[in-house]
Amino acid sequence: MLLTSILNKDLICCHLEGTTREELYRAMIARARAVIGMRESTDKLLQRLMEAVQHGAMIEGAGFCSPHLRMEELNDFYPVLGIVNDPSGQPEESRVQVIVMGLIGGQTGETWLRTLSSLVRHLVGKGMLAEMAQCTTPRDVMAHLDRYQVMLKRHVTADDLMSPPAFVELNASISDALDRFATEKCSTLAVVDENGKLVGELNALDIISKFIPEYYFMMQSINFLTDSDPFEQLARSEKSKKVREFMIPPRKVINADMPLIRVTIELCRRTAYSIFVTDEDGRLIGELTVKDLIHRVLRG
Repeated sequence: MLLTSILNKDLICCHLEGTTREELYRAMIARARAVIGMRESTDKLLQRLMEAVQHGAMIEGAGFCSPHLRMEELNDFYPVLGIVNDPSGQPEESRVQVIVMGLIGGQTGETWLRTLSSLVRHLVGKGMLAEMAQCTTPRDVMAHLDRYQVMLKRHVTADDLMSPPAFVELNASISDALDRFATEKCSTLAVVDENGKLVGELNALDIISKFIPEYYFMMQSINFLTDSDPFEQLARSEKSKKVREFMIPPRKVINADMPLIRVTIELCRRTAYSIFVTDEDGRLIGELTVKDLIHRVLRG
């Protein structure tokens, strides 16, 4: 199915004017409100959208962004496309040319994910964002998408949900790994070789437990233990010990095209802290956790 078959040309806003995201969103919401017939004021809808964005309802890339808002009062899904007239007035670090806004009815979250995935895959293609940004009418936008045969994805898959992976290299030191745990605010890291191929996983507790005497774990009571010697030993060894000495084989690895329901079942089985996503050559391309399901499916 061509993506244009579910788009409404009346919800394609060309020549958007504004120097801030809020101004641009306001113009798009005003158009959507008039077309859809929403009762709430533009200001109230904008406030709801900005609050959703603050809670993570946003996808961003180079030159485009995709804010979205769940609205139980809608019984359908409404993609609103915006082409910015002159992005040069925006702050350089957050400048956008194309905005893909989603107003998502209560039962249409999967349709939004499939639509967003199709559009993002297209926009990140070489030269596609710049070409779409040159469209001056809704007809031009529809013709552009049809010219490149942009199709609506049939299923939500792992690559629609995954996050950038937290990883460390095989020959890195444990000190490097601990730094990465701290900066990524995680407890599990993927381990990759020099070619980016997934070769293992590293858990922070597995590192710490190696420095605790084994017989401690066999004691029925540990109430009398007060020393912090294991951490002192770890601190003395972290630069000389290597990741490969502590890693284990990856517990769960999937392909990018695994459907949402299978991803969900794998997570619910609780056999792994994280599910790693690899390409056809075994290179690490993403990571999935229950946080991704909550953020992108239940509240995305």
